[in-house]
Amino acid sequence: MRSGTRWISLEDRLWRRVDKSGECWLWTGACDSKGYGHLGVGGASGKTVKACRVAFELTYGAIPKGLCVLHRCDNPLCIRPDHLFLGTQTDNLADMTAKGRRRYREHKGSENGRAKLSESQVLEIRKRATAGELRSALAKEFNMCWTTINRIVKGRLWQCLQVEEY
Repeated sequence: MRSGTRWISLEDRLWRRVDKSGECWLWTGACDSKGYGHLGVGGASGKTVKACRVAFELTYGAIPKGLCVLHRCDNPLCIRPDHLFLGTQTDNLADMTAKGRRRYREHKGSENGRAKLSESQVLEIRKRATAGELRSALAKEFNMCWTTINRIVKGRLWQCLQVEEY
């Protein structure tokens, strides 16, 4: 990147957007929708990378393919190198679960924020399908796709409701 007649290195562009006044070193530049800092590296192409990845690579070297940069501090804006560590996506999910940040997995049934049906609707779907009602008709009535209804009936979705309950 050019500033006047001088080129600014990626390292300088990264660290000039960091507030190092606290325990976490907070990114003050652009962020994505999940709150992670992003830094432009593509020039006119507009390519961006996560600021935490750049901080990690500048400090420790290249990140092997397939690995993620994880945060010990659980602060997506933090790019302090000693708060960052490498892991697989599986490690990342296990870390989220262990720290209680994987909320959508903790809430079952209608308590899950992504649920579109209630427990009583799921039980009704299973009961009516077992009685012979077409799954395509149930899908239309409940405004769901046929495959979702099929997975509910077979117990692959809404596993928190046992088959014996209906």
